[in-house]
Amino acid sequence: MKAQVFSEFEANPTDRDALRGIEAFRAANADSVLGVGGGASLDMAKAIALLVNHPPPLEQYDDAKGGDARITAAVPPILQVPTTAGTGSEVGRSTVLVIDGTKTVIFSRS
Repeated sequence: MKAQVFSEFEANPTDRDALRGIEAFRAANADSVLGVGGGASLDMAKAIALLVNHPPPLEQYDDAKGGDARITAAVPPILQVPTTAGTGSEVGRSTVLVIDGTKTVIFSRS
């Protein structure tokens, strides 16, 4: 099994970070996503997985603007390994990214 590490994102991940992440995913010819770490790492893994079959811009998936209706279950397998305790984000269906300077919730009903 081969793995490609992507760890070049902000402490509060941005949509630009996610776009770099999906480029790394595709360059690695990956078929799944592994998130390891705290909330930022787990959020980044979810955002990258979303972008596999959901085209940018990520702002169109903003939950506050009804973007959850645009998200389907078509995402690759995601394994989340939290290294911090507390929020349970490893099992949650949302990710938080900074888009245009604003923390944005992207939530999947799937």
